Amino acid sequence: MKKIFLSFILSLIITPVVFAYDIVPKVSVDLPSTFRTDYEVKVSMTAGLEARFPLSDYFSVGCGLEYLIPRTTSAKLKGEYYSNKDFYFMPAYATVLLYPLGNFGEYKPYIKLDGGYNLLFDIDEANNASCGLYVSGAIGFELFERYILELATSRYEAKDNDTDITYKKIGFKFGYKFTI
Repeated sequence: MKKIFLSFILSLIITPVVFAYDIVPKVSVDLPSTFRTDYEVKVSMTAGLEARFPLSDYFSVGCGLEYLIPRTTSAKLKGEYYSNKDFYFMPAYATVLLYPLGNFGEYKPYIKLDGGYNLLFDIDEANNASCGLYVSGAIGFELFERYILELATSRYEAKDNDTDITYKKIGFKFGYKFTI
């Protein structure tokens, strides 16, 4: 099932990129977040690339790839399995964007939903680690048809040491749109 889902996500990534209209590299500053609801993660960074294809003045679809630069869990209790461990995710996703005001001049607000799969997940001293689902929602603006600003919330899932892992974060994303 994972191979079928992975193949589906990869085809969603490759197909729109071939016909992509907009390419958006992004950088995100992630606020303090939670790992397994037990551990805190300090401010961190994420880098990503997204391809968007406008369907109309009100809708766009696309795909993307993000890389969460390695971050460290807090030291809750000494000797706990997940204390002070570095981890990262790399999700691939499909995205849908809704522009409620249409093609509205220099400021285009939008609502965005992402869904996909984490292609990579790694944690220090991993014990039978596996990847899981990725979901995200955002509100954003396209400013002057080039600059992208988003406020996004994301949830990453995985397994390690026979334990379900969830990592939740809120981030401010900044990007620049190239039209091809």
